[in-house]
Amino acid sequence: MKDIAQISVMLLAGSFGAHTTLHAAVSTSPLRLEKVISIDNVKGEFDHLAIDLAAKRLYIAAEDQQTVEVLDVGVGKHLDSIRLFARPHGLVFLPQTSQLFVADGNDASGKFVDLDGPKVVTAVKTALRADSVAFDPATQTIFVANGGRVAKMNHSLVTAINALRREKTGETSIDSQVLEALAVESSSKRLYVNLMDQGAVAVVDRTAMNLMETWVLDGAAENSAMALDEAAHRLYVACRRPPALVVLDTRTGKTVAHLPCVDHADDAYFDSEKKRIYVSGGEGAISVYRTGEKQLPSKITDVRTAPGAKTSLFVPQWNELFVAVPAGADGHARLLIFRVE
Repeated sequence: MKDIAQISVMLLAGSFGAHTTLHAAVSTSPLRLEKVISIDNVKGEFDHLAIDLAAKRLYIAAEDQQTVEVLDVGVGKHLDSIRLFARPHGLVFLPQTSQLFVADGNDASGKFVDLDGPKVVTAVKTALRADSVAFDPATQTIFVANGGRVAKMNHSLVTAINALRREKTGETSIDSQVLEALAVESSSKRLYVNLMDQGAVAVVDRTAMNLMETWVLDGAAENSAMALDEAAHRLYVACRRPPALVVLDTRTGKTVAHLPCVDHADDAYFDSEKKRIYVSGGEGAISVYRTGEKQLPSKITDVRTAPGAKTSLFVPQWNELFVAVPAGADGHARLLIFRVE
């Protein structure tokens, strides 16, 4: 029997309604496609996503269209386009203030958006190419990767912004032209940062905002996404050249595994309940791996999505993985909602 995800993707070209719910009697896949939501009148690539759990609102950065798209994932409906940005990238929804933080790359700022307006209430200055973000809920601090080649700088920056005071609280310079994903280690003061142009990971003291050390990846480069398993002391780094998932031991910085991965990876997540890693890539698939504290990860399968669907969001509270699909030949962009099986 064919995987339900493969069967469902065949149906996407005909899914032009507000949403489509798909069923099958049997599924052997670790991910089951349960719903497709049409995102009308949106062209170009998507970047990162954020969720408001209480309101069941999903926010997607439509970087080429210069908007943030708003979806009600409870009822399966595209609600609105927020047009306040030059090029939106990383997003963080802030439950304490019910605001959305948007890293606006072409405006060189991090914007706090009041969603009731919507309106920008504060814009914190960064360098150009404000892109990937990470959030430390313990200190309510947002970390933003910015600067580098696009900003015509010979270095990049990681900027710390307090989410409650909406102000810059620190910044560190990193000798890299392209920074990508970041990950906060809650049990320590470390912040991990992908140095995409160097095939390396920077370890930053996020309290003092200085560089602690740099770990060079073994056998892969163009590292774009990462996920952290603190209990097992592992950092999973998704690379594009060649397409690979490189596993680092966070106690030593050494590479302990090197696995095949979907091409053009852009988001990665660790599922602590299922002991899995999910990596979404623009090739048109999600690479799924199994792991454990006493075993190295191994690949389970690639679950098909659609070409260009590089960005995603795993919501462990709902056991769902959301994947943003840019408009194809039919002119319709979509959100794919997978149930974790």
